[in-house]
Amino acid sequence: MSAIVECIEGLKPKLEKHRNTDFKETPTRTIFIDPLLLSLGWDVRNWDDVQLEYPTIDGKSVDYAAKINDKVVLLIEAKSLGDPLTDVKAITQVVGYAANDGIEWCVLTNGAKYKVYCTREKGTAPEKLLFEVSLDSTENKGMTNQKVAEYLLHFSKDAIADGALDKLGEDIFTKSKVLKALDKMFQNPPKALIRELRNIIGDDSIKPSQVQKIIGELWTDKKNPQIPTTSASGEAPIYKTIEKLPGQSGKSHGGKKTPNYTYRQPILAALDRLGGRASANDVLKIVEEMVRPVLNEFDLQRLPSGTDVRWHNAAQWVRLSLVKEGLLKSNSPHGIWELSDNEVVPKNWTGC
Repeated sequence: MSAIVECIEGLKPKLEKHRNTDFKETPTRTIFIDPLLLSLGWDVRNWDDVQLEYPTIDGKSVDYAAKINDKVVLLIEAKSLGDPLTDVKAITQVVGYAANDGIEWCVLTNGAKYKVYCTREKGTAPEKLLFEVSLDSTENKGMTNQKVAEYLLHFSKDAIADGALDKLGEDIFTKSKVLKALDKMFQNPPKALIRELRNIIGDDSIKPSQVQKIIGELWTDKKNPQIPTTSASGEAPIYKTIEKLPGQSGKSHGGKKTPNYTYRQPILAALDRLGGRASANDVLKIVEEMVRPVLNEFDLQRLPSGTDVRWHNAAQWVRLSLVKEGLLKSNSPHGIWELSDNEVVPKNWTGC
C-alpha cells in the first residue's frame, strides 16, 4: 500500500504541471500510467508480466495486457491526459475487446482517472462500470491519497490473483441489482406484500393505502440521500439533495416531530462550512438556520427531562447514524463532530 501512496504523491505535482497542456497518449503512459501500474505490481518492463500493444480481433491493439501465470487477466487502455473518458465508443471498444477474449476485467484511463469495468455483467458497456477513481484532487474532493490508493489496490496484481476484485464486483453488482429491484417493488408495492404487512401489524384499522404510502416514504427516506449523480461540468460524483421532504407541507406538523432524516444533509453541509470539524453547538446553530422553515412547535419543545430541545436530540441521533455509516469520525473528542475522509457533502445545500 505504501508504494501506491508514494506513487500517487509523486504523480500529483506532475498532474498539476501538465493539466492544461496538450499532453498526448505516449507521454501520458510513460509519465503517469507506467509508474502507477508498477506500484500495483504490474511490471510493464517484463513481457511475462505485462504485454504491450496486445492484439485484438479487428487488427488493432490494447495498450496493456496484464498477465498472471501467462494468462491475460486485465486489459488496460490508455488515453491522453485531457481525455474525459466519457466517449461511449471508446468504452464499448475496450470492454468488447476484453469480452471477446474471455477477459473479465478491463480499465480505461487517462493517467489521472481510472475506470474499472467487468465484462461478465449484463447491459451496455457503460453499465458494466464497477468503480472509478481519480488522482486529481479537483475530482475527488475529500479523498486522501490513502483512500485513492485503496481503490486502486483493487486491480493490483495481488488483489486479482487473490480474487479480491472478483469478490468486490460480485458484492457491488449484486447489491445494485437488489436495490433496483427493491426500488421498483416499493414504488408500487405488490398486494401480497401489503397484505402480509397488515397481518404482521395486526391492526385492521390500518388501510392498505396507508401501508403503501408509508412503504414509499420509508424507502424514499432510505435511498434519497445516497443517489449518485454527476455534475454538468463532468466533475466527480456528487450526491443529490432532498429539495422537498416526503409529507412536508409547511411549518405545522399537527404536533408530530419532524422526521430525523431532515437533519442528515444539513449536518454534513454545516460541518463542511465549518471546515470539517466543530463543536456540536456550532454545528447545530448552522443546522437550525437551514431547517428552521420546517421545524414546528413540537420540535422546539424541551424533552420531559428538560435537558434538551426535541430537535437537538433528534439531530444527535442522526449524528450517531452518520458515525455508524462512516461519514463522521467515531473517535472525535467529546462534544466535537468531525467529517471522516469519505464524507458525502451535498453541493450548494442551503436549506429545506
